[in-house]
Amino acid sequence: MEDVWLFNFALEKQDGKKLVESKATELLDLITLWSEENGFQIGGGYRAPDPGEFDGDIFKLK
Repeated sequence: MEDVWLFNFALEKQDGKKLVESKATELLDLITLWSEENGFQIGGGYRAPDPGEFDGDIFKLK
């Protein structure tokens, strides 16, 4: 099925410091704008992880 693609990803700062919610909003706004400019529909959103959902860093930080 190639008429729909699902994305599930995490966003984390490379230095391991706090990521403010405004950056997540900024990314979602850019994705939405790109989608609309290219004739796509997009649905979904973002959320903070639940307590205990991640143990340590999500990615091996550089």
